[in-house]
Amino acid sequence: MSSAVLWFFGGAITFQVLSRILKAGQLVRLSIEVGASLLVLAASVDEDINFARDLKYKKLKEDGVTGTDMELIKEMDDRAIAAWRQGVIFKFQNSMPQSMQGVFKFRDWGDAMRFMRKNMKNR
Repeated sequence: MSSAVLWFFGGAITFQVLSRILKAGQLVRLSIEVGASLLVLAASVDEDINFARDLKYKKLKEDGVTGTDMELIKEMDDRAIAAWRQGVIFKFQNSMPQSMQGVFKFRDWGDAMRFMRKNMKNR
């Protein structure tokens, strides 16, 4: 009888441990999917920004802006977009719970986009 009780409690403990491991794995997978989806949203905004920027340059060219003035405008836009992208990554990383920060290891826009493509492809 004692052996049966030990097997019962051993099985119950094993079940609890395996159940928690599976729940943790599901939580990580869900977090990756949500994170990748948020990055899809950021990438979509980035595409819209680039589209609007192209329209802006076309209009500036039609209005006669060329040479140094156009290059200065483009340089300022490039810096603003780079700052926006880095800000998105910074906010993304800093709003993650401490326990999930190891899952999202990217530190720049290029790495974040690779992470997004890899994890959206697995859907």
